[in-house]
Amino acid sequence: MIDVLAVLFFLLIIWNIKPVDPLRDIFSDYLSVSNGKAWRGIFTVLVLFHHLSQRTESGQIFRVFEQAGIIGVSLFFFYSGYGLMKRHTTTTAYHRGFIKKRLPSIYVPYWTATIIVLLINALFGYYFTPEVVLLALIGIKPVVMHAWFITVLLMFYCIFWLLMLLFRNHYWLMVTGATMWWGGWIWLCTELDYGLWWYNTAHMLIIGMIWALVGDKVVSSLPINVLWVFPVAGYLITAIRIRENGDLLVPISYGSLTWAQLTTVFFILSWLFFMMKLRVGNQIARYLGGIAIEVYLAQGIFQTWLRSDYLYIDSDFYYAVACTLGAIGVGALLNIVNTHILVAYRKKFHVS
Repeated sequence: MIDVLAVLFFLLIIWNIKPVDPLRDIFSDYLSVSNGKAWRGIFTVLVLFHHLSQRTESGQIFRVFEQAGIIGVSLFFFYSGYGLMKRHTTTTAYHRGFIKKRLPSIYVPYWTATIIVLLINALFGYYFTPEVVLLALIGIKPVVMHAWFITVLLMFYCIFWLLMLLFRNHYWLMVTGATMWWGGWIWLCTELDYGLWWYNTAHMLIIGMIWALVGDKVVSSLPINVLWVFPVAGYLITAIRIRENGDLLVPISYGSLTWAQLTTVFFILSWLFFMMKLRVGNQIARYLGGIAIEVYLAQGIFQTWLRSDYLYIDSDFYYAVACTLGAIGVGALLNIVNTHILVAYRKKFHVS
């Protein structure tokens, strides 16, 4: 019965899908804000189902999500890297006020989610030391499940700001600096024995930066009809990588890590060319994209407490539905709260 959720996910993608007209053309605004919001919504659901599939055992189609998490996170990182570099290349003095503009948009949702997790744990008699709370609020050691994503994003924002200060309009030096950070990040994570998910998609931040610099040139240099080849080839490569009984996309060595990273690059490039020919998006997807970070941070609360010593939903289907609706519902409420906080912050500190 849980496979119903997989079918609904598919419907979320194809509902209101529109091909380019005429077919020989492409959508020039394929990476627009509106398009990006719809895809963030779709991939937020994908990541949510990925985490749920790791905690459930039933279903045939739904099992595919267990191996697809790396694909969803890759898109978010790609969009972040692309958006930052695109803004930097098209905005005068983008580095000015960058920290006070960008970090609160990540920290505020993260802090509200962290406070909720701390309060829920306190309600059930679980308390954290002041040191743990401090490290959690900074983002070094999150207590919010799956919040490693926020830690990596915050770090990259700071690195990107430093690179702007150092290299200004020397964009390829910025890419080189970001690549050096990425290599150092992999080394640090392995030294600290962090899980591979802390670093096996971080390279997509750099791929996003590169696409912001060369994407238009690449597209304009290719025959438009050839663009259909890339999605097919890329998805086939991804499917081949995602086929092996439970091992798929789980790198266990530097060799397989490289293969996993190439897989995400193939997929994202294929997805880019796919978007040039087909416009995907609907009001539900766009709405979910607008509350994506809150849904992402809220999901762990339900995944943990709906199968705990205090409450245990035995049915995989009802558990998955409850977690999904709970994450979206709380995410929507948190988005309202966070929006008010950010508006007040920007007004007080004159942040445009």
